[in-house]
Amino acid sequence: MSRYGTAPECFVGLVSSCVDHRQEAMCVMRRDWRLLNLAEQSYKCARIVPDLQFLFSAPVRLPRALFEQSGWDETSVPGTFVLKGVLMVLPDNKIVEDCHQAVRVEAKSHHPNQKMTVPRVQSCVMNSNVFSARELSMWGS
Repeated sequence: MSRYGTAPECFVGLVSSCVDHRQEAMCVMRRDWRLLNLAEQSYKCARIVPDLQFLFSAPVRLPRALFEQSGWDETSVPGTFVLKGVLMVLPDNKIVEDCHQAVRVEAKSHHPNQKMTVPRVQSCVMNSNVFSARELSMWGS
């Protein structure tokens, strides 16, 4: 299997400015989504569906669901926005390390005996300058 022949990379045409590329990618997405749904509902396909899960994880399913909700409109803003997020590959792992460093510093310096809750970790990451230093928008603007 080729990386660009499987989800989500095979849908990269949907973020293209070329109408033909968007329409072709939408046909592929729509067909794959229909076949996956049929396979998941089929008793005969029950054995292979778990093997397909790595191709159809939640981040890959979400853009499909959003495009389906829009009536398979290839210019769907929510579908395109989420798909761009799934397809975007950051150039390095350092951003992950920097976010983790901000959380570690917060955990050790302010309240070393207090558990780091999910909202606290999220707040720490969102208020760090890790994203803004790389000129990445956290809100999709």
